[in-house]
Amino acid sequence: MRMPRLPFAHLNLRRNPFGEIPREERGELVVGTLDREIDHLHSGGIVEFCGESGRGKSSALYGLHEHLEGAAYQYVPRDERLTSWPEADVLLVDEVQFLERATRLELWNRALPIACGTHVSYADEMRARSRDVLEVDLDAPRDLDELEAIFHRRIEAHRRNDGPVPELERETLRALRERYGSDHRAMERHLYEIVQTLDEPRAIVPRDLEDVDLPDPTPVPPTEA
Repeated sequence: MRMPRLPFAHLNLRRNPFGEIPREERGELVVGTLDREIDHLHSGGIVEFCGESGRGKSSALYGLHEHLEGAAYQYVPRDERLTSWPEADVLLVDEVQFLERATRLELWNRALPIACGTHVSYADEMRARSRDVLEVDLDAPRDLDELEAIFHRRIEAHRRNDGPVPELERETLRALRERYGSDHRAMERHLYEIVQTLDEPRAIVPRDLEDVDLPDPTPVPPTEA
């Protein structure tokens, strides 16, 4: 009986590295150090990750969850009212902009370290309640070295064996940044479609960005080997 071909074996990958990945893996893949944010939380302060969708707010919170013992992650649904908070030494709250104002103010008044992801900055509210705030602006485009590290780590995390794997040319990173700014999710969606079409583990060049038909901007499904 003939065995089925593994979908990405020809690229020396276990799956498309730019598909959606589980929360715990995304936290492990956060590039760069979170030392500054961790130190600020250890001092009892608040860390605010602020930016539009696709900028890495949730990934940063997942990364903190991986690093901080006793931390609890809480997602704020758009249309539901939160009535309680998890017991934790550090609260990691995602989508803070969906909280009702009274609940949000109660959160800042809690006597424990907090890290939050939000589309809208509430740093002034926090400081009005005598909280020490570290603001992290994720709307600014990353430098090319950081972009290279982000995508290289995604590819390496899905490597199958030693040997060549797809890689991104420097000019490809520059073209992605010019097209999408700080929107990493849009970059990943574009790279996902390119990897789907590769027939060998080669460098992804700027021309490749023009050679794929992009789908509607919906979440990319995982592609398992």
